[in-house]
Amino acid sequence: MRKNIFSAVLEGRLLEDVEAIFKKLTQNFLFNIYSISNDIDVFIAFETMNNRGKPLSLLELLKNRLIYLTTKFQIEEYKRDALRKKINECWKSIYHNLGKNKVIALDDDTFLSNHFTLYFGSELILTDEKRGIRRLRSFRYRLTQMSDFLLERKFSIKRVRAEELPLTISEINAYVESLQGYVEIWFNINNPLRSDWGEEEINWLEKVSRLGFEGFSPLLLVLFKKCKTAKNRILILKNLERILFGSTLLNYYELRIRVSDYGILAVDYYNGKLTESELIKELDGYVKIIYNDHAITAKIIKTFKKMNFYNWPGLKYFLYEYEQFLRSKTKTNSRKLDWREFSKEYEDFITVEHIYPQAPKSDCWLTHFKKHTPKQCNVLKNSLGNLVPLSKPKNSSLRNNCFQDKLGNMENLVGYRYGSFSEIEIAQYPEWTPETILHRTLTLISFMEKNWDLNFGPQDRKIEMLGLEFVMTS
Repeated sequence: MRKNIFSAVLEGRLLEDVEAIFKKLTQNFLFNIYSISNDIDVFIAFETMNNRGKPLSLLELLKNRLIYLTTKFQIEEYKRDALRKKINECWKSIYHNLGKNKVIALDDDTFLSNHFTLYFGSELILTDEKRGIRRLRSFRYRLTQMSDFLLERKFSIKRVRAEELPLTISEINAYVESLQGYVEIWFNINNPLRSDWGEEEINWLEKVSRLGFEGFSPLLLVLFKKCKTAKNRILILKNLERILFGSTLLNYYELRIRVSDYGILAVDYYNGKLTESELIKELDGYVKIIYNDHAITAKIIKTFKKMNFYNWPGLKYFLYEYEQFLRSKTKTNSRKLDWREFSKEYEDFITVEHIYPQAPKSDCWLTHFKKHTPKQCNVLKNSLGNLVPLSKPKNSSLRNNCFQDKLGNMENLVGYRYGSFSEIEIAQYPEWTPETILHRTLTLISFMEKNWDLNFGPQDRKIEMLGLEFVMTS
């Protein structure tokens, strides 16, 4: 087989090329030969001698540990071989799935830690009976702690030889089977467009992904493993999206929600202590805390009064959702804004622009805004309505241009008229003034209210909330 591969590669090459390859094979290869005496364990030697330029991942160390332990069980050779084969097949499947997307490979230990939370979660939940609080320790786990748990407590030679609760083949079998059963789901969660899930399901999963689902990863993992009804999965994903968006308006502490609660829900659902309907009910409860609690709404309004929207953690997600809303109104499948490009920062380009620029120097800007104080102008610059997502990286020199120059023309196609749906909407305004910024800000706030079922009150209250009442009185 190897001979055929070399023959195919060498076929048709010039003689000097073949000679050069032969010389490299026979004179330039270097080999390290290690002689292992009988009293040295080859598996331990592998862990300490591996020299590929970076430390072994915990996932790699775990595989080697499990194979090592198969040699220590007092069992028939065929059982040992079968277990070793299962371990190798499992890791083959894991690495196939983690590396299936050649553009963005998935991290070994991120997958391992999320599966770890589910599989060992019942042992990691701490209960404060006096206060009636349960906490999941795994969310505070660092890699070294997880490594100690797996390699020193769960899968160690001490446990193989222990008289009480010794490690068994069945225990390793069950763990390996579970790992293999979850890795493809993990790939699909991170690459939903390559899954066979329905369009609506993929759409909501992508929304959750854009908001950053790290704290929800174990819950998503068990959800797509256990929940067989697409309708319920979509319902849960919708709730997660609303919770995550709410957390961009206020932090979890202010929302009276603990991030570890979602881990506990995942563990309980995984272990059958929580039914599907009970899980949905729990998440509904969190949504109501954020969106139906008048005290929380009051806190959000208070936050908006002093918010620099340019620094809002939810800005790009919100602008992207508004872009998709405008796209839906055009009844077209064409996407003018790519999330991967939009969500990344480039050294020489911007992806969210201030329409009224941060450093206005031209008369065209000074004329419209001269009646306002520097502090008020700063509020206008960072108002939600003054921010627009760019459909592609555009030169930062666009920032300070006059509004009419930013629109673009047949000679200059790098302008709002030829950009995203949001840019095209902005190009419909005849000029860009403080009143225009107020109008567009209120438009975006109304979209926020409708899309996430929020209620900030009548228009005059919204204007006050946004700190733009000076526009109306000037």
